[in-house]
Amino acid sequence: MVSDGLQRLEQDTRALAQAAGWDICIGFDDCPPLSAECPACTQPLDRQWQLRIWRHLPADEQGEALAHELGHILVYHQGLSRLQDTVDEVAYDLGKGLVNFVGHRLLIDILQTVYSIRSASHLQLYRGILEPQEEVYDASEEHVIRVIQGLRLWDLARTAPDCAAQAEACALQHDDSKGAFDAAKRYLDDITPEMAPNVMRARVQLFAQATGCCLPRQGSFIAGPG
Repeated sequence: MVSDGLQRLEQDTRALAQAAGWDICIGFDDCPPLSAECPACTQPLDRQWQLRIWRHLPADEQGEALAHELGHILVYHQGLSRLQDTVDEVAYDLGKGLVNFVGHRLLIDILQTVYSIRSASHLQLYRGILEPQEEVYDASEEHVIRVIQGLRLWDLARTAPDCAAQAEACALQHDDSKGAFDAAKRYLDDITPEMAPNVMRARVQLFAQATGCCLPRQGSFIAGPG
């Protein structure tokens, strides 16, 4: 039953976050960017994770959306925070996206096996990235956008195996997306929160070099689950 698992998940996630000096605030509203297409989001602010859930979701989908956001925070504090540090150092232009995508399958597996919470609604919504999308962006951003697109398609292929062939076919449409898809399979596929920081760093460096995202550090930011 989702409610029992969700209660345990929230308790476990709060305990891990508090041990690292973070708090968690949960709210339900309908302010942007929340919508049917983006039913939940998480933002870090002053060492507080601010979780927002679209209040018009059915109750069971609200629970699943909340569980997914808590899952991102859980794997972050289990060890993926070290991956974030590496991304900031090596490939900061990928922002929080790389950390989210690496953690996605981990959290979905944990939700199912430890807390008996399914991710059906989330995965159904996620499959929407296979639909044709209107592309609006500055030409100077195209390379990074294509790399992130390849990462997202790699993430979909491993979290929803029934979509793997279609996701790879979509990645083939652009060289940068296909390069990111292949590099993610090669270097990021088996990263776990328990992996040694130096090994994480080496993997991200190899991915960044393979995709042309290895850029000089120009600043710092705090990024967490999205």
